[in-house]
Amino acid sequence: MVRTVAGVPEREIYVARLRRLPLHGPDGIPLGRIDDVVISPSGPRDAPRVLGFVVSVQRRAIFVNAARVGEIDSSGARLASGRLDVRRFERRPGEILAGDILDRTFGGEVVNDLAIRPVEGELRQWEVASVSLSAAGLLRRRRAGRIVRWTEVRALFDAGPLARHVAALRDLHPADVAEAIAALSPEGRRELAAAMEDDRLADLLEELPEEEQLELISTLGVERIADILEEMEPDDAADLLGEMGPDERATVLEAMEPDDAGPILRLLSYDENTAGGL
Repeated sequence: MVRTVAGVPEREIYVARLRRLPLHGPDGIPLGRIDDVVISPSGPRDAPRVLGFVVSVQRRAIFVNAARVGEIDSSGARLASGRLDVRRFERRPGEILAGDILDRTFGGEVVNDLAIRPVEGELRQWEVASVSLSAAGLLRRRRAGRIVRWTEVRALFDAGPLARHVAALRDLHPADVAEAIAALSPEGRRELAAAMEDDRLADLLEELPEEEQLELISTLGVERIADILEEMEPDDAADLLGEMGPDERATVLEAMEPDDAGPILRLLSYDENTAGGL
C-alpha cells in the first residue's frame, strides 16, 4: 500500500519541485537541470502521460525521453543510460508543457502544481495523477489550496483537435489504428505520426507494410526515428531498417541505444534467404 501525506501518495512527485532539480547520469554525476515536463493530452480514459523532460545542458534546452529515465524522486531524475540527444528541444504538435499549466486559472482557482506518478505495471512510464489548486488572489501561496484528481480538471490537458484525435486512438488496437489512418491523406497521416507517442507509433508501424512505414516516418528526425525503433520488436525494426538506404540506416543505428541496436544489427547481418534472415 502506498502511504499518503496530506492526501497525496508519497510516490507522487510535484512538478514545481522537480523543475530546477538536476538530471543525473547512471553514475550519479549531474548532467543538467530539469526545466520542464512534457506531457501528452489525456485520452477518454487514460491520464495524461509524461513524454519526457526539457533539460538545460550547458545553456542548451534539450529533450530527454521519459523512457530513458530510470528514476525520479525528490533529488531529481537519473538516466537509465548515459547517452543524451543534445539537439535543441522543439515542441511537437499536441504536446503540453507543465510550465504552461502552472498558474493558469481554472474555474475561479489557480493551478499551483501538478503531481506525477509511475504508471502501474509499466517500466519507466509516468502519468499525471493530481493537480493542486488554490483561490486566486495577490496573497496566494503556492503551497496553499486543495488537491484534486486530474479527471476533475480534464480541460487543462486539452491541446486541440489533433491531440484529441491522437488520444482517441490510444484505446484502439494497433490494427484498428492502421485502418483508421488509411482514410487520411498522406499529409494527415504524417501529422498524426508526428503527434503520436513513440510506443503507440511503434505499435502502429508493426501493423503496416515496410513501404507504408517509411512513408509515415519520412518527415521525422533521425533521433525520433531511433526512439521509435527502440520501441519496436527487433525483427520488425530490422525489416524497416532494411528498407532504408545504407547511409540512412547507419545514421539511425548510430543514434540508437547500443543495447537496442545490438539485436537489430545481428538480424541485419543475416542473408534474407537464410533461416536467420527469415
